[in-house]
Amino acid sequence: MKTKIIRILFISLILIINFFVILGVEITKAYTPPIGIPDPWMWWNTHPIDSVAPSTEIKCPTWPSSQTDNCYYIDNTNPNSTDKDNPYGYPNKPRATIPAGTYVAGSYIEVHWGPYITSATRTMNGTAENPIWFRGTSSQAKPIFKAKQSFTNSSYLFIENLEFSDITGGSIVFFGMNTHHVILRNSYFHDMTYPGGSTSVIGATPTQSGSMHDMIFYNNNFHIIGDWKALEDDDYHCIAPGLWGRTPPTTIYNFWVLNNTADQVSGNLVQFNGDQRDAGRWDSEVPIRLITNTNMQNSHHHYVGKNIMHHSRQSISSQKFSTDVIVSQNYGHDNYSHSSDGASGEVYQEGANYVWFLFNRFHNQDWGIRQSNTNFDTPNGDALTGIPSEEMANLHMYAIWNSIEYTHNTKWNNYKGTSPRNHAFKIMQAFCSEKGHYTRYVIDNTIYNTGGGFNFTNYKSRTELSGNVIAGVQGFDLHGDPEYHGSIFRYSLSDPSEEIMDYSFFQPRADDGTVRFRWFTADDVAISPTSLQDLQSATDQCKNCWSGNPLFVDANNYNLHPQENSPLIGKGIRHAVYDEFKSRYGISIDYDFDWNPRPKNATRTLGAFEYTSNYILPIFTPAQPEPVVRNTIVPIITIPSTPAPSISLTPTRSSTSSTQSHSLTLQQTNKNVTESVNNIKTTSNTGTINNEMLNTKNYVKQLIISKWRLNKTNEWKMYINAIDLFVNRQNKEELLILLKKIWLLRNNLDLKTSIKYANVLDYLEGSIWIKFKKI
Repeated sequence: MKTKIIRILFISLILIINFFVILGVEITKAYTPPIGIPDPWMWWNTHPIDSVAPSTEIKCPTWPSSQTDNCYYIDNTNPNSTDKDNPYGYPNKPRATIPAGTYVAGSYIEVHWGPYITSATRTMNGTAENPIWFRGTSSQAKPIFKAKQSFTNSSYLFIENLEFSDITGGSIVFFGMNTHHVILRNSYFHDMTYPGGSTSVIGATPTQSGSMHDMIFYNNNFHIIGDWKALEDDDYHCIAPGLWGRTPPTTIYNFWVLNNTADQVSGNLVQFNGDQRDAGRWDSEVPIRLITNTNMQNSHHHYVGKNIMHHSRQSISSQKFSTDVIVSQNYGHDNYSHSSDGASGEVYQEGANYVWFLFNRFHNQDWGIRQSNTNFDTPNGDALTGIPSEEMANLHMYAIWNSIEYTHNTKWNNYKGTSPRNHAFKIMQAFCSEKGHYTRYVIDNTIYNTGGGFNFTNYKSRTELSGNVIAGVQGFDLHGDPEYHGSIFRYSLSDPSEEIMDYSFFQPRADDGTVRFRWFTADDVAISPTSLQDLQSATDQCKNCWSGNPLFVDANNYNLHPQENSPLIGKGIRHAVYDEFKSRYGISIDYDFDWNPRPKNATRTLGAFEYTSNYILPIFTPAQPEPVVRNTIVPIITIPSTPAPSISLTPTRSSTSSTQSHSLTLQQTNKNVTESVNNIKTTSNTGTINNEMLNTKNYVKQLIISKWRLNKTNEWKMYINAIDLFVNRQNKEELLILLKKIWLLRNNLDLKTSIKYANVLDYLEGSIWIKFKKI
């Protein structure tokens, strides 16, 4: 009987798989989430990040000659476009505008060219089984919007391949009582003007007592958002989910901000603002803001991963009044302020709780990870004495496996607060806090070439440091005194047993050979030892710590992997925070910075990098922002009714320092198109390209035409890029290598391969912009 049941279940599973295959539904998942961040996983039978837009041949079968209900074709540049008696539009007769109002489940909205200059609000009533698509045709053919687009009470909505520019304030806004399961991806936002106040390019705030959840912002690019060199604090953020002005039970939760890039931004890439202050009173001297732990729970489970931000004024992310925020595998570099209000790799503030910073890299910032502005008290607390309220005294921050390098803003390197309260709020620190009320765990990080190591202020709170490597400290404070490798300022209410530092490694300063600390003895006496031995003898700290040369592979070029004979090897321990994370989120973070399982060998290495002979070199970017160069390739493809004898190629190119344009005219017989498609299918299955396929230009051209003709996937993009190289460089060997690298990148979506070929990816997806016009 049991065998029969198993046989029936097995046959049922096979039938289900075959059913999806027949429908053309892809039930596999290629996207790999950052370490520690849960996968958004499936919306019904599709993954929101991996999903490909439906084929218009199936979705809109009457195109191009007539309209299909709920299939919208918008192109305001087409001379035949009209809105009169044309509710949906179709390729031969597009609509000139995008209708406002409500869209039913399964609607498909395809927008071309532009610009579109009218603001509108839309409700998208998609379902898990029948989502709505609002899109440009590809990431290289983005329609341009120059006015805000709003979405209210929308669900199961894919927004992709759009471009927004030259807008003051918001570009996309989500609101309503119930907005959920929305992904905004592969879009470009640039040249935005700061309107004043706290503003964002993309806003997401539910209506009072409403809810907003399961929102994904993936692979978007933000460029020139406000003035990043402004002397004042311009809070112009890229993405800002928040509860500002809302009170419980209004909620936001399950937000993912993944794989986005940003440069020259005056605010944060993302700011989570769960501000839900109850109605309170303001005293003329002491502001009383009634905050409860319940309020903070209404903004929760937010994830920031694999984003890159550079040459900007603030941080990759900032958390306010939010709980369970995981920030993993982000890279921030060359972010710094032009005033005394500096830029950090990351900021947590105003009641953010259970904030986890994992596997991030910060290079050339004002600070690495900074705690700021946390004194919001109930009548049980006092902002002046530093006594925390009951709700604000149980906040948690974790920093694990981060690499923080080169925190040197020469303009503001002497800034120090004028009172003991914000003494730790000094520029150039890898870790610092302006105010207290936090339990902090700083575990297994590598700090190199910074002004100072860590500077924390304890207000009846706990700080644990373990497994860290602090090297290359070389800063000086306002009085010209050398900065500390580590400093904790304790208020008298703090318990000295709540300060724990152990299993760490310190490199002496290069100028005077000292290892400097600022600490308190058990009887609350401040001391400033100048060696590890002095700290150990005066306190109960760092009984298992070491000092010396960490022997990095190449510190001058920030390759902070340990050499084979490094004293860091074998001295690490596994801290309890790893089990706490696994227990709280069900995900293991037992890896090192390179995503090697930890420990790789029998023992653990101190710092963010486990010792291995097979490490990945770090990736570096230019020290100054480069101008955005937009390339436009416009292939005009004609498929004749009668076979043509050959393929003709007529390339033309014109360029300036800021723009480039190309045009290709291609003709091909239907027979050869079919043959090329078969060849492509074979290539896609094997993931390899052989020399015979690249013997002639004609074959590469056939690849381009067939991909364009069938419009099955986005893979034709790489062939368009390849032919551009091929035509202009006449180098078949280089083209072969490039295509092979692309195939490796596309078919092996592991972190190591992605990093190894990042320069190829940057060229293909960052430098070349392609637009198509089909006639």
